[in-house]
Amino acid sequence: MEILEIQSSHSLITSMPRSRPTGAHVYKVHCRQFTLVYKDWQKDATAQGHPLAVMTLGFERIWLTAEEVEQVATAIRATSSPITLG
Repeated sequence: MEILEIQSSHSLITSMPRSRPTGAHVYKVHCRQFTLVYKDWQKDATAQGHPLAVMTLGFERIWLTAEEVEQVATAIRATSSPITLG
């Protein structure tokens, strides 16, 4: 699987999860690009609690919390798309 579709009930465009506007949103992420960014994020930011920034195929930067990152990583490993984030 090269492309993962992320369906979300709120916007992932903002880096502050508590201020995300609600609504149906769909983002497509290249799995290899996500994996590379994810590995760097694990080394640097996880301990500090920062969200992970990922570029979508539509050239939007989305921000994922640690919980969302794990859901996306699990979906990529399981090759299951789309994934729905709460």
